[in-house]
Amino acid sequence: MSRYDWTEDGIVKKAAIETFEKMFKGLNYSYLDVENEVFKTENQEGTLGRETKAEVVLTNKLSKAIQNLNEVTEQEIKLAIQDMIKDRSRLSALKANKEVYDLLKNGVKITTKKDGKYIPKTIKIIDFNEPKNNEYFLASEYWVSGEYGKKRADLVLFINGIPLITMELKRSRLPVRDAFDNNISDYLDTIPQLFWYNIFILISNGKDTKVGTITSQFEEYFHWKKVKSENEKGDTIIDTALKGTCHPERIFDLIENFILYETKRKLIAKYHQFIGVNNLVNAFQNKKNLKGKLGVFWHTQRSGKTNSMVFFTQKILRKHPGNYTFLLVTDRQSLDSQIYQDFSLVNAITEQETQATDRKDLKKLLKEDHRLIFTLIQKFGTKKGEKYPLLSERDDIVVITDEAHRTQYDIFAINMRTALPNASFVGFTGTPLMAKGNEKTKQVFGDYVSVYNFKDAIDDNVTVPLFYENRSDPLQLHNPKINEEMYNIIDEADLNPEQEKKLSNELSKGYYLLTREDRLEKVAKDIVDHNVNKGYQGKSMVLSVDRFTTVKMYDKVQKYWKEHIKSLKSKLKTAKYGESEKIKDKISEMEKTDMAVIISKSQNEIKQFQKVNLDITKHRKRLEGPENLKDKFKDENDSLQIVFVCHMLLTGFNVRSLSTLYIDKPMKNHTLMQAISRPATFIPGKARAFLVSYLDIFKPLKDALSLYSVPRTTSEGIFSLQEKDVLIKELAKKIKDMNDYLNSISINYWKIISAKGSEKLRLLSQLEERGISPILKNDETKNLFIKNSNYLIKLFNDCKPDKRLSEYIDYIALYEEILHTIKSLDPKVNISSVLEDLKDVLDKSIMVKEPEASYGKSNLIDLSKINFDAIKQTFKKRKSNVDVERLKNVISFKLADMIKINNTRTNYLEKFQSLIDDYNLGSLDQEFFFDELVKLSKELSKEEIRHKTEGLSEEELALFDKLKKPKLTKSDKEEVKKCAKQLLYKLKHDGLSAVDWRKKPQTKAKVMVEIKMELETGLPESYTDEEYGVKCETAFQHFFDNYWGEGQSIFALG
Repeated sequence: MSRYDWTEDGIVKKAAIETFEKMFKGLNYSYLDVENEVFKTENQEGTLGRETKAEVVLTNKLSKAIQNLNEVTEQEIKLAIQDMIKDRSRLSALKANKEVYDLLKNGVKITTKKDGKYIPKTIKIIDFNEPKNNEYFLASEYWVSGEYGKKRADLVLFINGIPLITMELKRSRLPVRDAFDNNISDYLDTIPQLFWYNIFILISNGKDTKVGTITSQFEEYFHWKKVKSENEKGDTIIDTALKGTCHPERIFDLIENFILYETKRKLIAKYHQFIGVNNLVNAFQNKKNLKGKLGVFWHTQRSGKTNSMVFFTQKILRKHPGNYTFLLVTDRQSLDSQIYQDFSLVNAITEQETQATDRKDLKKLLKEDHRLIFTLIQKFGTKKGEKYPLLSERDDIVVITDEAHRTQYDIFAINMRTALPNASFVGFTGTPLMAKGNEKTKQVFGDYVSVYNFKDAIDDNVTVPLFYENRSDPLQLHNPKINEEMYNIIDEADLNPEQEKKLSNELSKGYYLLTREDRLEKVAKDIVDHNVNKGYQGKSMVLSVDRFTTVKMYDKVQKYWKEHIKSLKSKLKTAKYGESEKIKDKISEMEKTDMAVIISKSQNEIKQFQKVNLDITKHRKRLEGPENLKDKFKDENDSLQIVFVCHMLLTGFNVRSLSTLYIDKPMKNHTLMQAISRPATFIPGKARAFLVSYLDIFKPLKDALSLYSVPRTTSEGIFSLQEKDVLIKELAKKIKDMNDYLNSISINYWKIISAKGSEKLRLLSQLEERGISPILKNDETKNLFIKNSNYLIKLFNDCKPDKRLSEYIDYIALYEEILHTIKSLDPKVNISSVLEDLKDVLDKSIMVKEPEASYGKSNLIDLSKINFDAIKQTFKKRKSNVDVERLKNVISFKLADMIKINNTRTNYLEKFQSLIDDYNLGSLDQEFFFDELVKLSKELSKEEIRHKTEGLSEEELALFDKLKKPKLTKSDKEEVKKCAKQLLYKLKHDGLSAVDWRKKPQTKAKVMVEIKMELETGLPESYTDEEYGVKCETAFQHFFDNYWGEGQSIFALG
């Protein structure tokens, strides 16, 4: 086995290619490594038929596909291709992608002439129904030129010549995030035209594989763990993701039916949505045998249920002939509005005014030709003894019940069946619906058709773990004993005035204890103390027992919030400089924080609130005013950070940045589970969410869980909630493990922590030069330490506020110091810092210089100034991995700059990567590896000044290296130099100065003519006609890749 077998190409790419070959066996599939692609000229077709790297669609393949899939003329093919490949650079990336997606999905609309008349015609680009009618091409090392340089994608899957899927791969020992941070995020900016056509992006290190879209941040990429069934064990290996997304049995379904566009985001279904919706579609196809009971679609809260509804309805309407109407039923007005808005957001609603206002309107809408109708479950209510009337006998109505509550499985359920006897029914829910022994649910919906539980969601980073903190004991709150009657009243979704009166009158003792002023004061003060000191900020929601208490709690929190600001301002007067800046920042943050009350409106509410000495008018004015408080609260960047509610926003309302729910309201069963799921949504930076309770909700939650019997899950699958003490214990254990590790590598952590003043500085200095050497043994040990330290720091911050954290502060500070030291060795982090840090190892010989030409970065490492002999002597004395890491990072940083302006230097990168691979695998010892790095550094030093020895600028050298050939005589070499100088001068002052010259055929042709003329007279006679032709193409590609017009080029970047 060779070292190659362990590289990115040897394992990961090979596994991907083999998977594609197996999946597409028997179909029109081919694979080719196109790193050394030959481009199309007058005399040759080229490898892929492209004239330049800027072209991303393989038009020769697209042309053949259009011809095979349509009855078309050559002119019609030309018109369709023109529409597919037209310049979309003036559109946003998302709009460009959406425009192309519509062409792929619905065909290209052209106008053609027939019998002397112009008629519209749709040209099919992809055959979604018959995979065998399409052509599949997998390209490896696919180069693309953009506005600011060229990039090379590891793998690109083309269907009918369209680059639909881009894959970026990393070695198995590197974090998959590197593929996004170092490659994809750069490609999206540098070669955007490749992503106009992109369906999804796949990144992988072989073991960890993720999928995202062009708008996804790394944290929004997700694992595709399963292929066909929810019952599969699932994994994150690359072949699983490829089989799940790219297999010909699935890829066309995914493209056609599981893509959505919001205003700022492109969404693709996750594996649980794809499999779950297709389970539901299969049930729909079998609806007669199921007697209209399609099943219960249980996907836990925050897992994208509404989008799953959209996928389901759109697939049925597109793929199944018929005149289907989907009736979406919710149990309250706010949810009805929310689901309507969610459907509208992804352009799933094509009609206006399909929200039924009453029973009569619902009957009217069902008689008309509508695809989607929205209504409330209450419209199926009847008076005692009344029979619900027939609304429609149609058998092409599908009733989708969303966020179902217990009220729907009694009289409303029977009435829906009576009103729509031939309809099909499916229940969507985020919490399990089937209570043990409750057969009414099955009578309406049938069994579970899809299950994606809470544990699945946490494992997939769809939701975050929830941690519970009971604050009633520390605050010594006198809480009432909540009896069943009190639960039943409070558990109502929306207390009406009569119920509120009953709560305060008939249950006066419990209500009094819960709402007495001294208790609310303690709770409000604690909310402020907790909120201002918590680690991950996020947004917060305060949940109170009723509307009156909600307003009271707002007033009291406001009071203590202002008192805290006042206290901080007082501290500021005596604070030291380091402390004062933090205090100022905290004051600024608190003063900017907005809060709001969000409660439902009722008749005579002003008088009702006045009776208890409360003012509702200012809150109602804000709720009814022009600002949309719900949208403001959803916006993670908006200053509205804390909202006060009693029942609103607890179901069907998703605030991704919500991290803390303060609970001071008795709840049980479904209502409790809906409420505590609010902060569970995953968002970048949020590792966990917190429920801070001023009542004990553990028993009610346990009781709620015991009610339900669910397949393929446990109570943890239904909901996972742990006490905050678990986090504190985990923090203590992880810190002990880290300290044991530091001791094992001779870092005396306690000595450093205990030291004071100059002694601490001295120990930290020793840590920098020698102590961290074992951590830097190789990339694996370094990356593991960084990962563990970052996790510890995050965990520590998430545990705030907690008095127990004080004993761990010094440890966390030490880990941060070690992390800072490691990061300072990397020039990419801080060039000025690394130059200072290198003073001992590099004998004060690395200098910062201003570039002689205008290319490259503003600060460059000048390798020619390094005293390499001094480096070796220093290393031999210390033999520290710190020295190895510094030199390795300097070389990596320098190589990136050198290759950017002259890509003929890639041989140095290959040599460097080979050395690192061998060292990481243990093939090279430390001293030999360091010696080889020094040798390579010397070679780079010579290469860095080669332009001077050749009598050229760096810009001229880059062109000269492209024009020269092996074994040139001295005189021939001088002729090539002269030719390079003259050609560069002419084009920079003519063709290359034009605006967007690369997009204009006339200007491109002019540049090529200039190149041919100059090389014809400038190249030595030793160049054959064939070599001349190759050099003309090479020179054109060089200018095309590196010069963008109007004086802009890779060499002019400052």
